[in-house]
Amino acid sequence: MWSIHRVTTYDPRQRRWRHTGLASHSRTARLAWILAALLPSVVSTSCARAIDPWEQNVKAAARSAQTRFGHDVLTDGVVTRQEYREAAGMVVACGKRHGVSFSEEDRYGLTIFSSAGRDRSDVLGVCESSDVAVIRSLYEDRYKDPHKEGDRVYFHCFQRAGLISTSATYTRESFSKALDQLLGESTEPTHFALVDRCMYDPAGRTASGPPP
Repeated sequence: MWSIHRVTTYDPRQRRWRHTGLASHSRTARLAWILAALLPSVVSTSCARAIDPWEQNVKAAARSAQTRFGHDVLTDGVVTRQEYREAAGMVVACGKRHGVSFSEEDRYGLTIFSSAGRDRSDVLGVCESSDVAVIRSLYEDRYKDPHKEGDRVYFHCFQRAGLISTSATYTRESFSKALDQLLGESTEPTHFALVDRCMYDPAGRTASGPPP
């Protein structure tokens, strides 16, 4: 069974984020996805106010929407759970039109897609594109990092999960060092499972994830 993830990576030459598909069939590929899935964010000063710090990102995306569905979902500044599910359903329906059967899998409250047999991330790249990709990405970004803490949200989750010392102070360097240690070949299987939880649900939204 192939699990196919939407991955965001930074292209320094073009100075832009690029979205690609990655099929995870081995532990090595899974680790590669985890590293690529980290989305550095700028800490917003609006966190201190009683507003959603992601609202302006969503409204800005609405101005570039290419479909009626995208415009309707994004205009109000929030992607709801139902809209996220509807976008996932569109990916599955698109796959069927291309002769591929994608299954939706829940991963700590988020949806990933799997396909039986060979890797079909090529079709996923076609189906999870345009407004559907934007909607899913914005929902998942907010789900993981509701206060726009950036990498800190993952760092603090590692601390709550007991993977790194609670006395450790976040810096880009300390976070990078912690990742290198946690994703090394010598990582205990139980630790890898906790890292997996933190990458999907660093805010602790699901009962199975680390506490919020």
